[in-house]
Amino acid sequence: MPRYSAGRHEHGQNYLTDHAVIRRIIHLVHATDGPIFEIGPGRGAITLPLARFDRPLTAVDIDAANVRELRRIVPGDVTVIHHDFLAFHLPQRPHVIVGNLPFHLTTAMLRKVLHSSGWSEAILLMQWEVARRRARA
Repeated sequence: MPRYSAGRHEHGQNYLTDHAVIRRIIHLVHATDGPIFEIGPGRGAITLPLARFDRPLTAVDIDAANVRELRRIVPGDVTVIHHDFLAFHLPQRPHVIVGNLPFHLTTAMLRKVLHSSGWSEAILLMQWEVARRRARA
């Protein structure tokens, strides 16, 4: 089971700290092509390794403190946007979606992704119970 550290409760944040899981996500994204769109980058555990790819990277986070810190530490060609993903208009051009979804918003975020066009692959870390429930639906 992935390791997390606690984030702000009101956003349902759980920051990914398990290096094996981070490496696996990066490996999976590396096998894809095109621009990358990250949902809820948090403190940048996935964002920073993705920034090393020679591909456009956009990260959207609802937490202003995370956005400020990420803008300070990521390379200048990475776009970090302060916005609620559920209200954000996803790009229509082909892109890869990546994210460690907050537990209490997983279903809503998954619905948004599944009803959006443009994405070619999605690599999403989510709570096991939600994934299992969605697989049965």
